Amino acid sequence: MHLQDEAEVLDDGRLALWPDNVQAVHVFRRMLTQWNVAGFGGFVGLRYESMRIVLDVCGVEREQWPEVVDCVQLMERHALSLLNEDRSGGR
Repeated sequence: MHLQDEAEVLDDGRLALWPDNVQAVHVFRRMLTQWNVAGFGGFVGLRYESMRIVLDVCGVEREQWPEVVDCVQLMERHALSLLNEDRSGGR
């Protein structure tokens, strides 16, 4: 299943994004170069030691960190299922 299957797609092809999710999506996009890869085993997850720097760079207030990290982890789980899909025979 792809995100486009579950989200509202705008006329210009972009996905609609609720205002509450803007910061989390911004942080996730900034983390895209921070994936751990286990050799031929595929993607393992994000490097969380980098998350603090990204949260700061994105201007996320400290009291919002837990909520934003929860949202990023949700996106990470979905991304991992897609990134490793080919390795598992298309689940």
